[in-house]
Amino acid sequence: MAVACFLIPGFAAWARQRLASAWPQLGVYDGEQRITAASAALQEAGLATGESLARARMLFPKANFYPADPALESATWEEVEARLFGLTPRLWAWRPGWAFLEIDDPEPLHRLAATLGAQAGLASRRLWAALAALSTPAGTLRQLSDSAARRLFAETSCRSLAHFDVEEELIQRLQLFGLSTLGKVNKLTRRHLSAQFGARGEALYALLHPAQPEPRLPLFQPPPTVEVSCDFESPALEPAEVEPALLALLQRAVGELDERQAQRVTLRLEGRRGSRAGVARRVLRAPTARVSVLWTAARALLYSLLSGETPLERMTLELGGLSSPRVQQGRFTFTRPAVREALRGVQERFPGALRRARLASPHALFPEDQVAWEPYPLAVPDEWSPR
Repeated sequence: MAVACFLIPGFAAWARQRLASAWPQLGVYDGEQRITAASAALQEAGLATGESLARARMLFPKANFYPADPALESATWEEVEARLFGLTPRLWAWRPGWAFLEIDDPEPLHRLAATLGAQAGLASRRLWAALAALSTPAGTLRQLSDSAARRLFAETSCRSLAHFDVEEELIQRLQLFGLSTLGKVNKLTRRHLSAQFGARGEALYALLHPAQPEPRLPLFQPPPTVEVSCDFESPALEPAEVEPALLALLQRAVGELDERQAQRVTLRLEGRRGSRAGVARRVLRAPTARVSVLWTAARALLYSLLSGETPLERMTLELGGLSSPRVQQGRFTFTRPAVREALRGVQERFPGALRRARLASPHALFPEDQVAWEPYPLAVPDEWSPR
């Protein structure tokens, strides 16, 4: 069975662009005011990740730039996961924008890539499939034989290692040694890489020389959702027949949220004898548990599916992208000015030493992977100021 890689470059910008699809030039930045993702139009124009926000705005004054929104990215990635899960149960969602799956028929994956503007690669090994996905245009699938995969592997620049969490400093050192392609790096033994780069060299060797045969991908465990459905006693055709049932489903689903909030709404309609009348999805701008907001989205999805020609016998509503309400930490004591000045001095003397937690992957398997630690900006946050 072949392994496929499904890639959406600049996923954070792609997710944001689905909310504002009419604006092609769009970028996302992090807490350090650095560009982390850019739309395809900005990438083609030359905007690189890691660029400062100020310089990006100067170079592209007509572009829109947004702060990173982990909740939006997570909800949007859940939608992509659900569509990939419909193709195969063997799915490994490595990170938002990257997924590996085992498939028998590549054609459905090709159609999905064309629909979402993604890049897909198919090969007998995961690394080869990833390189195939990286080297194919958006909306296409590249299928490689073993011989073609080996040639691509040998010719690929070692700069591509950055996609697999290899540090920039290590890549630069490889280039200084004249190891400009993966084929050249692949000739080094484990002893060579370990002696030169230590544990990082060991990890690089394991990446380039995976165990053979590779273990099968795990069975995908979908993230939690709230799903409710109803059956019509007699086939329904008109909106006046369906709307009250949809509102009742929504109120029931909101009651099952248990103080959580939803950011993704999916509506499925089925006709006679289980025939599929249509599926529609929408990702909201922010998580919410308000019936009025969710009803606006659900009603729009309903009207996008109703044709007046297919009698409906079953309707299913799913709320996804679930998250707990944001909690803001309060203060029990006033911060003394002396402490505030000391913290400012620590920041100036040791930049990046003071850090704060940021929600990165709310559905990560291990709790320690759910948050990422990022440095505070140079100025001491206002919450440390005495009031």
